[in-house]
Amino acid sequence: MIKPKIKKVLLIGGGPNDFGRESELDTAMIQIIGAYAEMGIETVVIDENPYSLALEIPKIGTYLQAITAENIKKIIEIEQPDAILPACGGLTAFNVLGELLVDKDFHLMERLELLGVNQQTLELINNPGLLANRLKQMGEPVTISKVANSVEDAFDVAREIGFPVNVKPVSAHFEASRQMANDSESLDLALKIAFRQSRTKQVVISQDITGLREVGVAVLRDKHDVNMLVGAVEDIDPVGIHAADSIIVTPVQTLTDREFQRLRMAAFRIMKQLNIRGIAHIQFALDPKTDSYFVIKISPYFDMNSSLVARATGYPLALVCASVMIGIELEKVKLPSAFASKMAMIEPVMDHVVIRFPVFPFGEIENAGIKVNHRLNTMQKSVGSTIGIGRSIEEALEKAIRAAHFSNRSFSPHIMNALPENDLIQQLIHPRDNRILLLIEALRRGYTVDELAELTKIEEYYLYKLRHIMELERGVINNPGNIELLTQAKYYGLSDGLVAKLWQSDFDSVRGLAKDNDLVPTYKAIEPSAGELPERVSKYYSTFEMENESSQLGEKSVLIIGTGAFRLGDGASGSYITATVLSELKLNGFQTIIMNNNPNALSLIPRLADKQYIEPLEISDVMNVVELEQPALVIVPGNRIKLITALRNRGVRTIVLPKEKYMPHGPLNGEHEYAANYYYDGKNSYLISLTDHIAGKLMMDREVLNQFVTKNIPLPKMEFASPGLYQLVMPKLPHKSSVEGGQLRPIPYGQIAFMNKVTGINWLRIMVRDYVHCLTDADKALLAKLPEITWKYQVSELVANDTDFFQHLQPASDLDTTKFEMGVSLKILG
Repeated sequence: MIKPKIKKVLLIGGGPNDFGRESELDTAMIQIIGAYAEMGIETVVIDENPYSLALEIPKIGTYLQAITAENIKKIIEIEQPDAILPACGGLTAFNVLGELLVDKDFHLMERLELLGVNQQTLELINNPGLLANRLKQMGEPVTISKVANSVEDAFDVAREIGFPVNVKPVSAHFEASRQMANDSESLDLALKIAFRQSRTKQVVISQDITGLREVGVAVLRDKHDVNMLVGAVEDIDPVGIHAADSIIVTPVQTLTDREFQRLRMAAFRIMKQLNIRGIAHIQFALDPKTDSYFVIKISPYFDMNSSLVARATGYPLALVCASVMIGIELEKVKLPSAFASKMAMIEPVMDHVVIRFPVFPFGEIENAGIKVNHRLNTMQKSVGSTIGIGRSIEEALEKAIRAAHFSNRSFSPHIMNALPENDLIQQLIHPRDNRILLLIEALRRGYTVDELAELTKIEEYYLYKLRHIMELERGVINNPGNIELLTQAKYYGLSDGLVAKLWQSDFDSVRGLAKDNDLVPTYKAIEPSAGELPERVSKYYSTFEMENESSQLGEKSVLIIGTGAFRLGDGASGSYITATVLSELKLNGFQTIIMNNNPNALSLIPRLADKQYIEPLEISDVMNVVELEQPALVIVPGNRIKLITALRNRGVRTIVLPKEKYMPHGPLNGEHEYAANYYYDGKNSYLISLTDHIAGKLMMDREVLNQFVTKNIPLPKMEFASPGLYQLVMPKLPHKSSVEGGQLRPIPYGQIAFMNKVTGINWLRIMVRDYVHCLTDADKALLAKLPEITWKYQVSELVANDTDFFQHLQPASDLDTTKFEMGVSLKILG
């Protein structure tokens, strides 16, 4: 083992979840902390995200504080770290460090080492205008752009470049999106937003390149300029639709080898010239008509695309980066024994296709009677994503779509039939979230691939794939019960449920017919070497081929169903809950299996589970895994009511993680809502805390609990089948009437995470131990002493993130910050 010179590292977290920021930063941080612990390096973490799992790792220094320059200065004074690592904090970390660099009294670079990038590169990443100039000096093509310091300057630049133009803030307060302006009126609005977002009150005005192809590469580099390509992704959608809203494919499908190698070598040159050590995701726009490209973004930190290629290839990206960023050469990186020798320096290869599909909140918001703008553009609108993995584009796409829209009726194959022709054409030119089904409908109506390629700027290759799906569905519809067509349908990813719809049959009949004809899935391993080198594999996906590479893990295994894609109101908190359940089961000696499909999910951190299945979470997919693994127990989030019912109807022993199907509403402005939070062990209930909820804020105060609540709120008479965390919601206090179990609801996942952090007791872990009959004497003693126990923090607030919903979604009215939150921060008041 190489002994590094660095003994202590400060890691900056990403802060509250927001558009463009799910759990990928915390996922990387957890793995890096584990890698440094193996090397004997101490770690200190600052973050204010209550859903951060990294903040709960034992034996590390944690600061539950806002990520500001002032707070980081204080931590550096207290902890005296040798180095600081911003790669787990995204642009938030880069911008805050940029503020510290210009603090002439602090001398950041004299105090510690900056890991991953040097000072000059950090300044360039924070300023797109300076970065564009540096790239031009290097000979790399970039779009025409200029920095503007005022609205007047910006209009002058726009007139010089010519409309349409893109507008982006310099050193934004969060992961900002570029906005497209087609005329003076739209430019004026875009500038107001961009100047408000900029820390330096500057914006960059750049040439618009809508319609070009977008490709991203994830590249690794060590201190000796050894480069390797970890993976590359291709957007099915053209430039002009935000990358997070695009349908993304890996490996790249439509580039010639010459085009691909040009981008690969350009990425390597950029890594060297900017002296980036570790990971960077570099985005390119390609113009096939002129055989040219532009560099459009450089991200020398963990982001959603680097997370995607790590999931897609099985390459241990975060573990390798942990070593490379502290100066260990790629050839000397030590990986766990599960990986082949020297795997760190072997470029991963894939024998499967992965598609990331965005998840949009339009349906959820409109169900509350609020209209939003569905049109996709350069401003991100998606709130999460899923992935589908298969042997073909068709299979991966079908799986990704149903993983993303398991409860969305608008994604039915027949929903487009009634759409008038003029509306169809308009939606093809101005795409919305349903564009895949819209394209299939256009093909069904006789539009040619050439016509659609011209209208949408989507590569013809993908349109031919969609035509194949359309022809396959048509064949299935016209031939109910046909085994040959059922075989094809299953091979290309059509689920039992979808075939049943097409045949106007039922799920069990289709599933029974398939099994009677030996149409059962096989499982393939996800390995960085695609099976060429010996490795112990734990990640699998299903397909319909001959050889099955997965076998039963063990007779006492537990299968946990993940929460899937992030959605408004419960995104990151669901990921936190699932990961914590996995962790606790492993600590108690259980063999664990996770089934999930979110590439950014905490639950897919390799060390948390013995086995991973990256699959849709529909009943057919879950039952396929259950039949192979024969788990002793299946644990399912409580909002998946249909799945829970279907599993129990089929005799599967199922435990439910209590959760409401829909997020509850929060109080209106000017109102208070109080909640008494209880732990229920199956027999007795125990009062934990009281929360005071106003619009946008939730408070817990230990002293109020002591002085008031225990005397004024009676313990409820519970009527639940299993242990859990429940709350009684009250419009006012005191609450003197008796409390029945029917008046309680499960504590929302986000509030469980809040309660865990504030009290310093992980109630979720206690609940899991109760489920599996592993409750300790210390647990029982703690419950017996409630509510007199001492909390870690006495007074705390959970505050709604300042999400700019108008900028992203343009809702017709304000959104409920409880029901439709994107993220929250935790503030310690005492």
